[in-house]
Amino acid sequence: MTDKVYNILKYIALIAIPAIGTFYTTVASLWGWSHITEVSGTILAFDTLLGAFIGISSARYQPEVDGVLHVNPHTKETYAALTTPTESVVSNGTMLLKVQENPDM
Repeated sequence: MTDKVYNILKYIALIAIPAIGTFYTTVASLWGWSHITEVSGTILAFDTLLGAFIGISSARYQPEVDGVLHVNPHTKETYAALTTPTESVVSNGTMLLKVQENPDM
């Protein structure tokens, strides 16, 4: 799942569906519509299901790293070993590094 799809689904689950459910429940009770509990319950159940799928996806997400930051735990010396070309890191403006202890440096 791409970041864009994830963010859209997260917005739908956190904002859109609860807002629709609240709107329907309020308007239906004001206007005397039938099956308020059934429709509201269905909206809530769907939102819960979508939230569970998003939660699973989020828990499994492993971001791509641009390299490793090696840290000597004794001297606190560090050095970065990049796996992404420097030009890409500079053009992106950010870098994600995995931190790894390396007492032998």
